[in-house]
Amino acid sequence: MIIEELEKKEAMGKYTNYLFAGNLKIDKEVPMRISFTARHFKSSDRLKDFAINDVHRLKKYYDDILEVEIVLDYVKQEQVAEIVVKVFGQRLTVVEKSEDMYKSITLAVDKLERKLLKYKEKMRHFDKERIAENIEPELELED
Repeated sequence: MIIEELEKKEAMGKYTNYLFAGNLKIDKEVPMRISFTARHFKSSDRLKDFAINDVHRLKKYYDDILEVEIVLDYVKQEQVAEIVVKVFGQRLTVVEKSEDMYKSITLAVDKLERKLLKYKEKMRHFDKERIAENIEPELELED
């Protein structure tokens, strides 16, 4: 019965971007690939899970993230978190250092949120400029 209702809704144009498995709605888009590397130390599962879950916050700011690389490192007394986000045509890189690895990860993700919002705004502005350039010559031809 649930499948029949969903097929009716899909026929009407609703839920076209989702797959349904039982009662769960699953997004069809390709998930971002996440690679995790710990240099000069053995990371715990808790730290790895924290980093991956924190990086998933970025998805709400920009949907078209292709790949994320998380590199954690110890340099003398500082713990370094380097996160590289690959989006269409660009790589956004952030390096954060602090005395705590969890703090470094959180600071890096916060900085990446701001970078992604800035990148998204540039893309919107670029599209608007291109549309305006195409419309203006047509208006001049009509005069």
